[in-house]
Amino acid sequence: MASEEEQDVLTPVRVSLLKDDLVAGCERMPAVATGAFAMLCIVIIHTYITFVIGLLAVIAAFPILRYVAKRDPQFFLVMTRYFKYQGEYEAQTSVTRIPPPVRSWT
Repeated sequence: MASEEEQDVLTPVRVSLLKDDLVAGCERMPAVATGAFAMLCIVIIHTYITFVIGLLAVIAAFPILRYVAKRDPQFFLVMTRYFKYQGEYEAQTSVTRIPPPVRSWT
């Protein structure tokens, strides 16, 4: 039988460190942006057309954002990072990309 020193030490893993913070079931950035757009349309502009647009934005956008967050909780974070670095890492297949120039050392 193994002694006390040889047994593995179990470290508890907290669920709060693994789960993403979601606002109304959506990621924070798109949820706040959708809510701000709806508030802009409904409260500040004060016309019937913008009221309908703001209401439709909330009714249509939040279920879509919740669906996306269920599939991938970091979708918008990854998407913004992808667009930020898109010019630096161009995705090309080895068949279509231009080969790098060959340096001659002589």
